[in-house]
Amino acid sequence: MAHILPFKGIYPTIHHTAVLADTAVIIGDVTLGPGVSIWPNAVIRGDFSAITVGAYTNIQDNVTVHSDIRTPHHIGDHVLIGHNAIIHGQSIGAGALIGMGAVLMSYSSIGENSIIGAGTIITQGKRISADSLVYGNPFRIIRSVTEEEKEETRKEVGAYH
Repeated sequence: MAHILPFKGIYPTIHHTAVLADTAVIIGDVTLGPGVSIWPNAVIRGDFSAITVGAYTNIQDNVTVHSDIRTPHHIGDHVLIGHNAIIHGQSIGAGALIGMGAVLMSYSSIGENSIIGAGTIITQGKRISADSLVYGNPFRIIRSVTEEEKEETRKEVGAYH
């Protein structure tokens, strides 16, 4: 059974259709929406502020999502966050894909349907517009996401439900 822990008396709120791996850790002011899936060794820590994870989002193995002081975090619906990503960002829009090993630094924001490539680092406070394809360290906006790429992301997210 997943580790679901309070922090300073605040317990996570988890929709009854969410799927949590036995080794997932959910702490504090965290809300998981319908159909969310949290995979092995993922950690979601709502200790400094609230974290909301939208419907049918999947957070894969070894991902860390950690809140920042005084800034609520929102991860939209139908988001895919790949293995070993570190999420300190303020928001991720619906339909976005965050690649394996990507790092979103504090107060960053990712627009809906954007694709953040594997290993990409989004630096503190940066705002990525909707429908952006982003790669690299330092990150570079490569181009707009195509309709085919959006459809592929939807299929990948759907495979987890």
